[in-house]
Amino acid sequence: MLSWLTGGEKVDHPLADAKRARAIVEAFPYKDPWKTLEDASYWLGSINETAAYRIERRFELISMLDIATRKSQERLLDTFVKLPDADRTQEKRTWKTLSDFWTLLGDSYMVCVDQASDIKSVSGGFKSQLPVIAARATRALRHQMKWVLIHYGVVRPALWEEFARCALLAEAAGAVDKPIELYPGSSETSSQAYEFLRAMMLWASSPSGLSPVEQDVAERLVVQLTPKFRYDSKSWDGCDYCFNLAEARPPLRLMRSTPVTAATRYFDVNEARQAVQAMHAMVSGTGNIPSGIELGPAADGAMAVRVLKHLGFNWAKDMPARTHERRRTAISLQVVHGYTNVLEAIEPGIGEGLDFAEALSYDSWVAEDASVGGYGVVVPAGKGEWLRVGLLVALRSEMDASWSLGVIRRVKGDEHRQHRIGIQLISKLPVLVRLRTAASLGQGGKHQHVILLSARVSPNGSMHIVARRDLLTGCDAIEAMYGKPPATVVLEPGGVVESGHDFDWLRYKVMESLVKLRIRVHANGKRD
Repeated sequence: MLSWLTGGEKVDHPLADAKRARAIVEAFPYKDPWKTLEDASYWLGSINETAAYRIERRFELISMLDIATRKSQERLLDTFVKLPDADRTQEKRTWKTLSDFWTLLGDSYMVCVDQASDIKSVSGGFKSQLPVIAARATRALRHQMKWVLIHYGVVRPALWEEFARCALLAEAAGAVDKPIELYPGSSETSSQAYEFLRAMMLWASSPSGLSPVEQDVAERLVVQLTPKFRYDSKSWDGCDYCFNLAEARPPLRLMRSTPVTAATRYFDVNEARQAVQAMHAMVSGTGNIPSGIELGPAADGAMAVRVLKHLGFNWAKDMPARTHERRRTAISLQVVHGYTNVLEAIEPGIGEGLDFAEALSYDSWVAEDASVGGYGVVVPAGKGEWLRVGLLVALRSEMDASWSLGVIRRVKGDEHRQHRIGIQLISKLPVLVRLRTAASLGQGGKHQHVILLSARVSPNGSMHIVARRDLLTGCDAIEAMYGKPPATVVLEPGGVVESGHDFDWLRYKVMESLVKLRIRVHANGKRD
């Protein structure tokens, strides 16, 4: 390591001396991954500002910092995805530390890519490192993009041009598909083509429709499915995507009208589409993630099903038409978010016996399009720091007396620091109900407040309820009371529709009269 740091011209920089550079990196506070990456970021920035480094020396220093911090990179990512939603301070710090690190690491490797662009000037012994430089730079740029998308930010246009420069370097070195050991001692074989595909397919997976943790799961799936993708400099029948190395723009769906040039490169999900469909069927049926598939510490079967369904939808050969027609509009909406606030909006005054009718605060947004199924909304710059896919919201226009219930399905930033979001309406007239499990009837069990999406029973006899996360198991029959005068129904569990950050959406079926159930509970001491 650092064999290039001896000899050659003198560079005025603290890391120019091999012994001192090694001592500085060895002294990183590795027990604190935040501080470790912050220190590494400082030195990466310092190296970037030092133009005198030759490519050999520069790459070796950057590589040393990258390799030395790999465990800290992994630890901090695991910490981020496991953070509770309420810990916003720690979430912001962790996101910023990782975002800053990957930005500086990507910038550092890109300096190497640019220095290597004139391959004739690169020493013969170092040319074997050019595929590694191109692949590592692409990997770092992907992570840079990932952390922008996790905060639903705007990917800078120059990023696509940087991906292109990495690909062009690998092509010039004749090593696009050449298998490489990306990091010393790694069991994973990679290549410039693999790293390029991972970046392109992460973007093609439409991360704006996933929560931050689900985005991480999607990226892990993309990485593990990479061998099933296809990449080539020439198109083929059925190819789905393309990317122009001469333009600073994201990849496109390949259609007859798509402009192509000699700089266009082609890629496809290929066999990965079938793999996702098979995995979705398996996890949906068993509730378990297949062995050998690593989706991170926060993923469970339910999350895997959601992400696999999302990937299957976005990787489909033909994108399905919209269910409902959109119409342009300009409606001012009042919005509250989070299960507790939604409950108080629907029925003021239920929280600890207090009246929240006047105290309930809400955001004001503008819907720019509407359909039977929901709204497309513009959130002003500086508002909605809490935004993420999967959050429960209550909303109403200034003309409405009652609140509707919705779930945020898409979040995407724009160049004006606004967010454009999609909200699915799941109820236009939610009703507050009081319920208790059927098993507790004989013991006079305590009633809990939940939200009934509609007081009407569907034609197949089902009713849908939104409850505080983990309040109901989805496996027990419940007694529900609602309306004036109050009506009582007994509902049999029909499964979990969706689990959000602080809510569960559950399906129930009307079971039998309460009188019959109470007779059986009293007679048997338990439900049959």
